[in-house]
Amino acid sequence: GIYHNAYRARLAEVLAESFSKTNLYMGSDAFNNDAIAFAVCQPPMARSLSLYGANFPAHLAALYPDNPELRELAQLDWDLRTCFDGPDVAALTAEAAQAGAGKPVAPWLKWQAPLHPSVVLRAIGTNVTQIWRAIDADEEVPEVHLHTKSKSVAVWRKGLQPHFQTLDSDQATFLRCLQSGQSIEEAVDALAGSDGLPDPQRLGSWLQAWLADGLLRLQSGKA
Repeated sequence: GIYHNAYRARLAEVLAESFSKTNLYMGSDAFNNDAIAFAVCQPPMARSLSLYGANFPAHLAALYPDNPELRELAQLDWDLRTCFDGPDVAALTAEAAQAGAGKPVAPWLKWQAPLHPSVVLRAIGTNVTQIWRAIDADEEVPEVHLHTKSKSVAVWRKGLQPHFQTLDSDQATFLRCLQSGQSIEEAVDALAGSDGLPDPQRLGSWLQAWLADGLLRLQSGKA
């Protein structure tokens, strides 16, 4: 009994570290109770505990169906933690992108699957990003707000630092095309004039931001 209690307590500590903002949002007592319940029904299946807890957001969703921000907050915690350990791939910089200036179509616009491999896209229905930032800054946490329009959050690693950003539906639609393997040029052809790319000028501002934020990858042997 002592061994089992100590083992479950250790797993709860691991989850509290991985889901630090969720722990603070729920309160340590409530979080610990749910973490121990999770450890009982879903014990780790590998020697390393570094990736233990992938199903914890779904566990919270089942426990608290009327609090969608809990699952989204836990998922954001998890994605930020795991993207740090993602593939070590160089980002495409604005300077490298300029290498194709003067050509009808810059070569990097034709690259297949141009998103950095650390990028994760999630649909969100609440103001979870505002909640996360308020907890991180030790500020007053805003009340939960349900979005009336579809939004998504992108999580990625810039250098050694995890980042996230809320996306409107059109930008998220375009990024999902890139994530599926399409090149930027192919995504433009597919989405031009649709809700995914209603205004071609928006693409220019997106590309500038993606290059600055490291969302695009530098493909091996190319510049």
